[in-house]
Amino acid sequence: MKYIIILFFIPILCFAAGSSVSVDYFVVHKPYSAAGCLEAKTQQEVDQCSEINLLKATNQMEILVGKLAKNYKENEPKLGIVFVKAQKAWSEYMALACDYQTYYSKSGSGYQSILSVCKESQILERISYLHWMLDSP
Repeated sequence: MKYIIILFFIPILCFAAGSSVSVDYFVVHKPYSAAGCLEAKTQQEVDQCSEINLLKATNQMEILVGKLAKNYKENEPKLGIVFVKAQKAWSEYMALACDYQTYYSKSGSGYQSILSVCKESQILERISYLHWMLDSP
């Protein structure tokens, strides 16, 4: 019974203690930023950085798509046709998803970098999936 009482009071004591530590949002979220352009000081620098990162991610994805398409063409031509269609559909989805996610930013000065970060994030997720496809028999 005394263990139940102790377990009951521990969360209450922890909650009552609270926290007065101030943490900067960008410090906490920097590892999760797809663009990695938090060091940029001006909007022009952010736009350039995010465009470069998007281009790198796109090139990396295209290399993987090429490898998979070649593999399917040589070993499973019917699956290759499906893969090409799936990749095209994914590209259309990505464009629409980012249009949706950035809708309220369209009139802002940071729109291009916000759109690039959205696309880069989607592409990085796709790259992870394409790597899995390459590793799967």
